[in-house]
Amino acid sequence: NRSITPHIEGLVMKNGDLDGGWVLNVAEKPSAAKEISGLLSGGRGYQTRAGFSSYNKVFEFECELDRQRVPFVFTSVSGHLKVLDFEDRYRKWGSCSPRALLSRSTSNLVSYVPSGMKPIENTLHREARGCTMLVLWLDGDSEGENIAYEVMSVCLSKNPRLLVKRARFSAITTRDVRQALDNLGSLNAPLNAMVEARQELDLRAGAAFTRFLTTRVRDEFLVSELKQVVSYGPCQFPTLALVVDRFLTIQSFVPQEFFVIDLTLSFANAGRNVSVKFDWNRSRLFDRFIASAVFEICYESAIGQDQEQALVVAVQKSQRTRWKPLPLATVEMQKQVSRKLGMSSEVTMQVAEKLYTQGFISYPRTETDVFSRNLNLMELVQNQASDRRWGSFVTRLLNPSQDDPVRFEWPRAGKNNDEAHPPIHPTRPAPPNGFESRDMDRLYEYIARRFLACCSVDAKGSETVIVAQVGAELFNAKGMIVERQGFYEVFIYDRWVDKDLPPVGTGDRVPIEALELRTGKTEPPPLLSESDLISLMDRHGIGTDATIAQHIQKILERGYVSKNHLKRFQPELLGLALVESYESCQVYLARPYMRAQQEQSLKQISTSSIGKNEMLESALASFGGMYELLETNARALDEVFRRTFVQPNATNSWRIVQPEVTRCGDCSNRLALKQLNQPGTRSRGSTRTNEPVRRALTCSSCQLNLVMPPFGTLHAHGASCPICRFEVVRVENSERNTEYKICPKCYNDPPSGREVNAADSQGAPFDVSTAPMPDVLLPRRWSVVPIQFVAYALGVQARAV
Repeated sequence: NRSITPHIEGLVMKNGDLDGGWVLNVAEKPSAAKEISGLLSGGRGYQTRAGFSSYNKVFEFECELDRQRVPFVFTSVSGHLKVLDFEDRYRKWGSCSPRALLSRSTSNLVSYVPSGMKPIENTLHREARGCTMLVLWLDGDSEGENIAYEVMSVCLSKNPRLLVKRARFSAITTRDVRQALDNLGSLNAPLNAMVEARQELDLRAGAAFTRFLTTRVRDEFLVSELKQVVSYGPCQFPTLALVVDRFLTIQSFVPQEFFVIDLTLSFANAGRNVSVKFDWNRSRLFDRFIASAVFEICYESAIGQDQEQALVVAVQKSQRTRWKPLPLATVEMQKQVSRKLGMSSEVTMQVAEKLYTQGFISYPRTETDVFSRNLNLMELVQNQASDRRWGSFVTRLLNPSQDDPVRFEWPRAGKNNDEAHPPIHPTRPAPPNGFESRDMDRLYEYIARRFLACCSVDAKGSETVIVAQVGAELFNAKGMIVERQGFYEVFIYDRWVDKDLPPVGTGDRVPIEALELRTGKTEPPPLLSESDLISLMDRHGIGTDATIAQHIQKILERGYVSKNHLKRFQPELLGLALVESYESCQVYLARPYMRAQQEQSLKQISTSSIGKNEMLESALASFGGMYELLETNARALDEVFRRTFVQPNATNSWRIVQPEVTRCGDCSNRLALKQLNQPGTRSRGSTRTNEPVRRALTCSSCQLNLVMPPFGTLHAHGASCPICRFEVVRVENSERNTEYKICPKCYNDPPSGREVNAADSQGAPFDVSTAPMPDVLLPRRWSVVPIQFVAYALGVQARAV
């Protein structure tokens, strides 16, 4: 029963014939369906009724289509409606050789609606029966196109006569959705074929290698209670390898000593002396003898002068420009938001999706960094005038004066254009009272300020470089006067500040305040930040702008990597073993080039350059060769895992029973708990048995083993010891219903009195007078217990046991 009676007859569409009836519209998310319904109903409102899914409502209203009033029914799905899997006889582990999953002729795939999506399918079936046209409002990326095909197949199964059209839009605004409705098109079959090929390739390769790895190593080398699936993914593994590669680079780094000559000159300026540090033009030397000889020449030249002066040989002045930022694409947004706001890529995309479905920003998944001249940017800028944070800047952009350098200028053009969506930009002002979450506030502010900065002017400054000479060596100092802040006035995430230099002319002699030869050591690169990892994935073609965040999250969830206290990625034991084992087998699936080549082939499917079947046969043949090589060299894989996870059934051998317990104070990696295999002990070493359990915390990076008390379960406490910086461990004894806390490093290696006094001088990390008083276990070999360190490590008063 319809609440609105159809009143149109013989409706004629521009792209096909439609004989009077309802128009079924489907969006990708419930929030998008509600928002678009509100916009298309034109303020007249809509009626709401329930679907078979409590989350996916159905909205009814009238809307103008081809200059006539037409009854619309609007509902939604919740992402993908169907799943792809192997047919039943291959779905269970052990049903076939994993190698068979890589053969399309041997193992078949089926696409079906899972039980959790059946209510949505039932809603689509019900609504499709009474409609004559289907308009698909799915997201405008490749995944959205694939979901559109899924929805179409479900609806056509109940009503094969449906006229199917595709609505394409980049923002949920009145103008965009109205324009999409007036320009309905067809579905993109090659783009859908690309997604289907990627799904099949990832499913087959992932299932084959995951089953092989898990059955090969889990029961033999890993803790059986964890029931952990050792998962392989064509994008997941290269992402892991990037983290491992940086970690191993740091571990193998050998510092080199270098030598630098530092020069400080004293300038007289306005009746006072101003010290200016100069940089050596050679930067640094690595040969001690040559560096000492050069310094000696400089020194002899300097003291040879009556007043120990340096000669100014040049004063160079030039104009400098800092370009305003490019329009914002998805990968750049993830990198910059991670770097400047500290939000993970996964959270960034989730928040961006919310802002998009509520109509505040344009579509957040785009490779485009150039604005089309057809887009009315002045109107988008004007929308921001009401925001008190940057409203005055917007006014200056739109109403420039001769005295004010700030004015509207068309944004710079980047090199990427996916021809589907514009760069990410705000589509309407932020709510006066802010958004529902702080993350939404922060991300919207960044997008808005970035957009306004794109529409502003470049920053300009005047640079002065003073070149001074001591002996035969040249030194330079740079100064900057910022003449026009330009886009920096609104883009608060970066700064360009003045650096004054005193006035000086060529030929002037300036007193030397300090001249010294300084030694230093090269340092390894830091562990990868999320921004660094995203940049490397983008550079190597791992994943797409829409999936990069998912791949990063996946290796975190799998326990292959973790983030340290600085939010930088470090590999876990399992992650290291996986990459090392594949390399030792000469199976280079962890290297990025193979996936990059596959992504290029997938893009060729979307442009109809190659066929889906052709691409899949080639890629699966490559995976098949890798699988056979892995089987042939499996002993090398076993050896790597044997070194990392000692076999649990070996007599009197050590084995890992808890992969992560606490943090190492030297390298910040997680310490694993290993236990000596003995008769009568339990698998986790967490409860008391007839014999004490010999166990230790081990750091694979530092080759460190720290003996732990024999009884009780170990937990990370959170606080760090101020002496050694190791994370404190809480030992819980369930049989005695007691617990105590220890520093694992100091428990094994008691600190000296000097170290304790040094910690004492820093003060306790928190107020010890108000903290509880736990028992603290200390080594018996201490003749005098420096109990102060325990109190400072835990922030509590303590006593020796």
